[in-house]
Amino acid sequence: METIELLSENYNKNNIVVTIALPVFNSQKIIWLSIESLKNQKNINFDWELIICEEQQEFLVGLDFFKNEFDNLQKIGCKRLLYLSPNNYTCLAIKWKIISENTSNDNTIFLLQASDDYSYEDRLKNTFDIFQSDNKIDWYDCQKAFFYDFNNKKMTIYNAKKITNVNIALKTNLLKKFYNPDDSKKRGIDYLIFTQINNNQKLLTYVDINLYTNGFFSDGFNTLSIHRSKLYDKWPFEKTNIKLEDLTISSNIKEKILQL
Repeated sequence: METIELLSENYNKNNIVVTIALPVFNSQKIIWLSIESLKNQKNINFDWELIICEEQQEFLVGLDFFKNEFDNLQKIGCKRLLYLSPNNYTCLAIKWKIISENTSNDNTIFLLQASDDYSYEDRLKNTFDIFQSDNKIDWYDCQKAFFYDFNNKKMTIYNAKKITNVNIALKTNLLKKFYNPDDSKKRGIDYLIFTQINNNQKLLTYVDINLYTNGFFSDGFNTLSIHRSKLYDKWPFEKTNIKLEDLTISSNIKEKILQL
């Protein structure tokens, strides 16, 4: 497995408190969306790292894309960028494990980031603040979120207080200790992570009920989510009159999305 590490001048592995875990596959057309959302994070006053896991493949995003973004990411607190590239296809369940084994330290907050999602602008800060407010909290997620389908330009609202929801983050040390990935598992990986840990140590969860208008999840480009929009008229999704244009994100981002 190829491993490339980029570090800021003042990197200290013990000061990293948030790990953004970014698994990538078949994401050439959409990875920019995820990275733009990280570059637009607000009110960051702590050190964090970005760990990417992307196997060698035909539609490779590649190291150069992420290297070119590192300077901008450093401006908002990113001290380390680690690019991991397995030689062969690696399923999502295994990628989460690979990333967790390469964090700067065992005490970070492990934040799950998809390559086709635009994280709301205070996601890093809010997640960090929640874990800081109570060191007993093990798992954080959001009950509600906007979802956008690129194929039919349709917006919907996810709203379901399930065992696992969206904008997930958890303690890295719990993931390392109790998560045993199943490479036959193609979907519901976050639920697998939760149940495996919870079966060994009862998790204290924090569910955020806010609906953030400056971020959204998307369907249509990422391999795992390409067919999810067929469920938009069913639970846990709700119809909405809100359009992409109504979200409080950069107009430049909206224009680029509408051109896809």
